[in-house]
Amino acid sequence: MKEQRIPMISGDEYDALTPWKNVCFWQSGQRKRIKRRYRKRVRRIERENHNRLSMRLNANRTTVEY
Repeated sequence: MKEQRIPMISGDEYDALTPWKNVCFWQSGQRKRIKRRYRKRVRRIERENHNRLSMRLNANRTTVEY
């Protein structure tokens, strides 16, 4: 699935995930934690969108009885 862009919540995310990462000074593992939190939120939103779509498709499906 193509990763959907979602808005960044904090300035830390913006700094860690854009070219500003080269300007800021990061402690060991700090960017990794920020990226993990962002990607976890992306996966959760994708999962909710997928579930919503599948529920909509199942509701539209009609059963054919012979």
